[in-house]
Amino acid sequence: MNEENKSSYIKKNKKNKYKENEYEEGENDDEEEEEEEEEEEGEEEEEEEEEEEEEEENENLKEEIKQLEKKFRKHITLAHLSTQRTIENFKGFKNLVSLDISYCSFLSPKMIPLIQILGNYVPHLKYLNLSGTLIERNGHTVLFMISRLLPHLNFLILNDLQWLENEDLMSLSWSHYFKHLIQLQLKLCSSINSKTLTNFFNLHRPTLLIEY
Repeated sequence: MNEENKSSYIKKNKKNKYKENEYEEGENDDEEEEEEEEEEEGEEEEEEEEEEEEEEENENLKEEIKQLEKKFRKHITLAHLSTQRTIENFKGFKNLVSLDISYCSFLSPKMIPLIQILGNYVPHLKYLNLSGTLIERNGHTVLFMISRLLPHLNFLILNDLQWLENEDLMSLSWSHYFKHLIQLQLKLCSSINSKTLTNFFNLHRPTLLIEY
C-alpha cells in the first residue's frame, strides 16, 4: 500500500470511528432522555398519588370531626335566633366546650338560671359568647356567677354591652377566679374606659389578652 492509499485508509477509519462514536453518543443521549422522562413521569404519578391520599385523609378527618361533634355536641351556636327555647335543654350538653348565644334577646331575662345550669351540667365549657345579650338589671349578677360557676373558661366574649362599665369588671376577683381565662373581648362597649381597665388588668392579670 502506497503512502497516498495508506493516508486515505487512515482518514476513512477515523471518519467511521467518529461516526460510530456519534451514533453511540446519540443512542446514549436518547436513552438518558427516556430515563429522565420515565423518572419525571414516575415522580408526577407519585405526587398525584400523594395528593389523592392527602385529600382522602382530609375528607376522612372532616367526616370524623362531624361525627364527633354530632356525638358529643361540643359546639353550639344560637346567634341571632329569636325563637323561644327552653334553657332546660342545656342540661343534656355535658360535653359542650363552646357556646355562642350572642344577640339571642329571648335569653336575656333567663341568663341567671342558664348560667346556673351551665355551671351544674356543663363542666368543661371553655368558650362563651354573650355579646349583645346581657341586660343591665341582671348583667352584674351574671358576671359574678360566671366567675364562680364556670372556672374552666378560656374565652369570654362580652362585646356590645352598652351598660358595661369598668367597675362591673374591676369588682370581680380576677386573682382568685377566671384562672384559666386567656382572652376577654370588650368590643363596642361604649361605657368602658380602656386605659383605666388596661392598667387594672396589668396589675391583677397581666397575661390576660383583652380586646376593646
